[in-house]
Amino acid sequence: MERNGPGSYNYAYQYKDHLGNIRLTYMDNNGSLDIIEEHNYYPFGLKYKGYNDVVSANVNSVASKFKYNGKEFNDELGLDWYDFHARNYDASLGRWMNIEPLAEDYYEWSPYNYIYNSPLKFIDPTGMGPTDIIVENNRGEELGRIVLPGEDVVITLDTDTSVPEPIVVDPGIESDGESEGPGAVGLSFEYSVTLGGGFTAGTDIVYFLSGEDKGNAYVFGKLGATIGLDAEIGAAGTVSYFNEDANTDLKNAKGMEGNSAGYAAGFVVSGEYEWSNEDNAKGERYPGHKSTTTWETYSVGGGLGLEAGAKMFWNSSKILFGGPIFSTNEN
Repeated sequence: MERNGPGSYNYAYQYKDHLGNIRLTYMDNNGSLDIIEEHNYYPFGLKYKGYNDVVSANVNSVASKFKYNGKEFNDELGLDWYDFHARNYDASLGRWMNIEPLAEDYYEWSPYNYIYNSPLKFIDPTGMGPTDIIVENNRGEELGRIVLPGEDVVITLDTDTSVPEPIVVDPGIESDGESEGPGAVGLSFEYSVTLGGGFTAGTDIVYFLSGEDKGNAYVFGKLGATIGLDAEIGAAGTVSYFNEDANTDLKNAKGMEGNSAGYAAGFVVSGEYEWSNEDNAKGERYPGHKSTTTWETYSVGGGLGLEAGAKMFWNSSKILFGGPIFSTNEN
């Protein structure tokens, strides 16, 4: 919105992509659509040249300041930096121009690195070290979060699904990165239809509390088959425990990838139990049926959404992306 005389304003509207980048700025020009600016970006935020030439004579000086990740673009003194509140960012370098305020918590990374060099996976809303893992739908509504010390990182799922209240999973990690209890915690989003036989699909976000992936978070995509009588769409918090007798090399994200089996039942609020095995064997009917159990996952706090019935399921999961979210200081 820009003031245009006493009691009069020019209104500009913005189209954003899933990372918050402003791709198009437009306005109502006496009943017709007037495109003010078009923006196309390289992954680290530098603008493409050659087809960003749509600029209206009715440019809104306020709206045109905001571009990559929805942040204000500062061109004073020819610096061309973005203002991320805590720090300034240079998209031509893909690096911060100020040191990480929480550098002591991320000692294995350069204090100038931008979101772990993964701009297609993460955003950094404040310029501080990302910590809370917040999951949103494509309307920007929060579906759930894993509570960790410090600032936030946002993961956007390509779904219109919403929940009455966001799922909150709090593993009780202190500022020094220490916690006790399960090997991993997470958020699970899925839908399934089972009438005798059926299917299930969804996305899991898992944060590891122990093992070689301690301090890392991964996003898994999953597809599977079901038997029973059930219909479900919703979300739940999860806790996972690694079997002490299982192969140590599988107590990590790769050990959670592959084939698993489980049970689920409920009416409105669901409960779920899932496990995997060392040999990645398909079709297990109970833990240890074909091979030593690697890990077990339980839903916590109840699922939010719609659930009616009971089912057994067999999933196949794959890591979509992941890496460091919160780094611990080990002595």
